[in-house]
Amino acid sequence: MTPIGAVLRRRREASVYIDAFRIVLILTAVGATAFIAAVSDSAETTAFYGSLVMSAALLLPVLIEVFTDEIRQAISPINVLSFAVIYWLFLDPIQGLYALPVESFTPVTLFAMTAAFLIGSTLGMHSRISLPKRTLHWLTVLSWTRTSLFWTMCSCWALQMSFYLWKSNWDPGLFVSSLFLGRGMQPWSRGALGDESAFVEALTYFGYIMPSLLVMLGRKSRRLIDPLFLIGTVLTGFSLFCIGSDGSRRLAGFAVVAALFLYFMSDRITRGTLSITNVKLWIKYGLTTVAVGVLLNLMLETRGSWSNSEFTGERLYSGIYVDDNFLRMCQVIEAVPRYADFVGLQPIFFALARPIPRALWPGKPVSPGFTIHEYLGITEASLSTGLIAELFTCFGWYTVALGGFVFGLFGCAVRSMQQAANAGGGLLLYCTSLGWLFVSLRSMTDMAVFTYPVIAVAAVITARSMAIGSGSAKGLPFGSRSAAR
Repeated sequence: MTPIGAVLRRRREASVYIDAFRIVLILTAVGATAFIAAVSDSAETTAFYGSLVMSAALLLPVLIEVFTDEIRQAISPINVLSFAVIYWLFLDPIQGLYALPVESFTPVTLFAMTAAFLIGSTLGMHSRISLPKRTLHWLTVLSWTRTSLFWTMCSCWALQMSFYLWKSNWDPGLFVSSLFLGRGMQPWSRGALGDESAFVEALTYFGYIMPSLLVMLGRKSRRLIDPLFLIGTVLTGFSLFCIGSDGSRRLAGFAVVAALFLYFMSDRITRGTLSITNVKLWIKYGLTTVAVGVLLNLMLETRGSWSNSEFTGERLYSGIYVDDNFLRMCQVIEAVPRYADFVGLQPIFFALARPIPRALWPGKPVSPGFTIHEYLGITEASLSTGLIAELFTCFGWYTVALGGFVFGLFGCAVRSMQQAANAGGGLLLYCTSLGWLFVSLRSMTDMAVFTYPVIAVAAVITARSMAIGSGSAKGLPFGSRSAAR
């Protein structure tokens, strides 16, 4: 067994006890929220204190791992899931950003439902699912040079820009001016269902890995002023601007979060969580996270229209605005099945069909069966409720727990990449997959759609492998056994 494999095995053994403690904490936190609801008749109060208690229960095991091992352990699939739940669900009620016109005990049901999903996910992550050993070995030995990284970035940027230019009738002037029009106004805006060009739209997802490639290039740069890094920074900045031009924060957010994971995982970290070096790193990561939050608030204010006369900047620094998923999930709990029936597997089929181009499947599903905005009679906007609420609309609590377990299986597959995360190719795929886990908590559709950047990473890695191995079994991840001999 390799030294890395031995360390990971020791960590897996220790994680059994930590995750058992995690489950006990989650169940205790749900009981505490029920007590809070019993002594308070306000849904806002229950949501505030309940979110604090649940967040503490999710963060305490992370701190234990960090202080007993190293701070890089904070970025593991189970911990990323904890961060995602806090971000997508609990952060808004903790800040008190909106009212909760729901019954006082409904938030407790939400916390219990979230606990069922988390416990299912925790159990699923202790399965034996793993990437093939040959693929893991291939990812371990695969690396990039500084020059090859730069040309990889240029190729990804060219693929991304080709779609925007194609939809702009190859008119650079129209392309650039369209970047400032705002949400849904660009020639490449796909709408709710997309069209025959949705298949070609997959080219844009090569731009989502540009920030991660830039981080890798920065690690390779030995000079204070590196021309290749400066050019890569300009290309990445323009790529992110194009991605965020429609005001959709999760798109640019995914690209930045995956790059932050990679930046964190590839940093020089010393033993001892409270060492001077590591404290400086914590401060650096904290400031970077705040900067990203401000940038996402700016996108929320402008929605890509930089000439928006209603922009005041009041919400830039007043809080971290996510979505109103907590409120919408509460409304789903009160609506289903009391006023609306369960919809079976329709949300799952709708999400699975989403990445398939309508040109290949004209009759694919057009609706998840139940949407909260249609139930509330809202026609001018679509509202997200979160992955857990969508699972609940299928068959109730059963699909929440089972869906959590399946999500944990995905997390287990991602965790198997850790032993390959010491090299360029493995680290890039691992951190992009962690970003996918994080954004998947927003909705089933996002869970399906954001497999595209992961596929883009796999394509880039395979191309690099072919360049190194010239098509030999040694260079490719899935070469035949006979050729490998």
